[in-house]
Amino acid sequence: MNLIKTVQALLSAKAIIWIFLGISYAIYQTSGNSYIPIYVIVSIFFVNALISAFLAWKVVSKKVLYFYLILLFTLINIFLTFADQVGVWDLIVFGFDISILSLLFFSKRHFSTSKGSRL
Repeated sequence: MNLIKTVQALLSAKAIIWIFLGISYAIYQTSGNSYIPIYVIVSIFFVNALISAFLAWKVVSKKVLYFYLILLFTLINIFLTFADQVGVWDLIVFGFDISILSLLFFSKRHFSTSKGSRL
């Protein structure tokens, strides 16, 4: 399996995890535990899942734009992992993010050497 396919698989798995977490949060969280309404938090989870799925779909297009979007998205997620209380799921997603980040750097050539790969 090449590096880009691995990044695609990790982004896809991350999308599935965010969907699972959104559904779980909606089912098991009570409204009295947070200052932010449940629907806002669940929406953030689903938006994260949609972005992950979109980037997983586009990563094989060999466009430099997607390299930078995945890089930005991953760095934001790494930062947000530690913006609140860190739990088991945070560490799991953090592991995915670090793996994606590492693979991106090793596969940068894939994005920058193909025709039409400019922004």
